[in-house]
Amino acid sequence: PRWRGGVITVLAGDDALHADGAVTVQGGALTVDAHEGLEGETVAVSGGVLSLVADDDGVNAGSKKANALRITGGVVSIFSQGDCLDANGGMAVTGGELTLYSAAQNPEDGILDSKGELVLTGGTVLAAGAAGTQMGFGETSSQGSVLAALEQEVPAGTAVVLTDESGAEVARFTPEEAFSVVLVSVPGMAPGKTYTLTVGDQVVTVTA
Repeated sequence: PRWRGGVITVLAGDDALHADGAVTVQGGALTVDAHEGLEGETVAVSGGVLSLVADDDGVNAGSKKANALRITGGVVSIFSQGDCLDANGGMAVTGGELTLYSAAQNPEDGILDSKGELVLTGGTVLAAGAAGTQMGFGETSSQGSVLAALEQEVPAGTAVVLTDESGAEVARFTPEEAFSVVLVSVPGMAPGKTYTLTVGDQVVTVTA
């Protein structure tokens, strides 16, 4: 299916939007509360406003091809009990605004889950999660990102603040659930640069 516009709300006990082939979202507003949000052989999001709450994965792409899951634009918010973004192949984020939270506690789930390459070349990613296994974006990414495991879980409503080497604020967000892992990337972050992540009274030096 191809979603280009309009407003839709889906409550489902299984997948909210499923296809044996490609799932494409180009616009509109989609609100979902389901077992899984979007599932297809490939999934591409280039626009629209997506708000997904999932008992399992928020978005699942079953293909083993490169870029099986591709996000080039749109505003995407996902709260999942499994993976926020899951691809059996590769995953690429080149644009858009992503706010992600994974409540997964088991070692097989997390914010990102890809059997192939994870590539980030643009967009904003503000993500937090519980104690599941967490993956970051790969070395071929041209936009920097930081993935950090905190020493202890912090409560909901605790601000996450990322600053650069000069002390200037790069990113700030406030997860609405308790978390112990954060993943952050915004335009302008360069691979190899050092940043400081402040979460409550925890301060971590990280390299993008």
